[in-house]
Amino acid sequence: MIDQQDKANGSRASYFFRASLLAWLLLIVYASWYPFTGWRDIGVPPLAYS
Repeated sequence: MIDQQDKANGSRASYFFRASLLAWLLLIVYASWYPFTGWRDIGVPPLAYS
C-alpha cells in the first residue's frame, strides 16, 4: 500500500516534472522565434554540392 509520505513525494515529483517541462517548452518556443536572423541567401541551391 502507498502511505501518505509516498503520496507527498509523488506529488512533489509530479510538480517538479511539470514545472521543468513547462520551462523546457518555453525555452524551445523562445529559441524558435528568430532562428534565421542574420542569415542571407547567397543564390546557391541547397543541394548543389559540387
